[in-house]
Amino acid sequence: MRLLLALPLLFGFASCRKAPDPDPAPPAEHPEAPGTTLQTNHDSAEIFRRAFWRDPTPEDKILNAERREWLSETDGVRRWQWFIEIEPSPAFRQWFFDENPFRLASVHSPPPLAEAASAPAWFPRHPPAAATVHQNTEGTFVVIYNPQDNNLYATDNGHGFLSSVSTAYRGLCPDGRKR
Repeated sequence: MRLLLALPLLFGFASCRKAPDPDPAPPAEHPEAPGTTLQTNHDSAEIFRRAFWRDPTPEDKILNAERREWLSETDGVRRWQWFIEIEPSPAFRQWFFDENPFRLASVHSPPPLAEAASAPAWFPRHPPAAATVHQNTEGTFVVIYNPQDNNLYATDNGHGFLSSVSTAYRGLCPDGRKR
């Protein structure tokens, strides 16, 4: 009998639970890459790590950083792009320019920066006169270094890992041989 009396009380408490929040509106589709949404990240240490494949030291002063990813619900990252401005430490400069881990070539007459039009306001549209410009063979990874003020600007962009592409190569070794 007590159970019968307690049931309405239990149902009453259950109905007092907070209603779930309505689903937030999905992010707007990004016009630059149809079928994707743009996600922007300003975590400077993370962007430094992803750009240079190493952690910043306390002597590496990150002034500005931005990473953009165009995400697809079905394919993940379809496109990415980052920009960074740092005052590199002497150790970073030695590693980056002398060891040249990314095999960048010095460019004497740099072409206009293709990504400059969409760059953040703090990223230079044209290299300063005293600056050196280095880039990869594709021209996407570009580094502008001004020794007068020890400012290094870098940018790169590329495409993500689409699921349709990764499944097409399943079962192959990195050199293309069958497993």
